[in-house]
Amino acid sequence: MASFRHGSPDLGRQRLNDRASSLFNNTDDTWCVYDGHGYTGDHLPEYPRRSSDVYGDWDNTFSSLRRGEC
Repeated sequence: MASFRHGSPDLGRQRLNDRASSLFNNTDDTWCVYDGHGYTGDHLPEYPRRSSDVYGDWDNTFSSLRRGEC
């Protein structure tokens, strides 16, 4: 489990690269998760005050995330 204020360009630094199976956005902002390091590749928005289990092609693929629209 991890908590972020602004995001991370490399989730490997937190030992979370390609290891997320759920998300919880407890902010009033949209967050964007990416399958590439440095906010690259395919992306998925996580909307404010929502929780999501990650299935299918997105399960265990996140490599970076940041606050803000995708």
